[in-house]
Amino acid sequence: MPYKPGIAALYAEMGTACVPVACNVGLFWPRKGLGLRPGRAVIEFLDPIPPGLPGPVFLERLEAAIEPASDRLMAEAGFQPPPPAAPAASAASGDRPPPTG
Repeated sequence: MPYKPGIAALYAEMGTACVPVACNVGLFWPRKGLGLRPGRAVIEFLDPIPPGLPGPVFLERLEAAIEPASDRLMAEAGFQPPPPAAPAASAASGDRPPPTG
C-alpha cells in the first residue's frame, strides 16, 4: 500500500525533521476488528529525515526507512511473509490467446 501524500504535506508545512517509526504491532493488533493476539509489540525510532526535501523524495526516503525496519521487527517476532505470487504465464510473456472464429 503506498504511503499517503498527507504525511508529505505535514512534513513540508512543519519545516522540521521527520523521525520515522517502525513497528510490528500489525502482527498483534489487526487494522479491522478486535482480534487482538498476544505478543510483544516493538516500536523503533529511526534516523531523522532532514527538512526541506521535495514531497516525492521525502516519501521515498520515508518508505525506504520504515519498510525494511518493520519487516525486520516482524521477522524477529516470528512472522514469515507468504512467497510472492508468480505472474501468470500469458501476462508475463505478453502472449494473447488465439483469435476465435
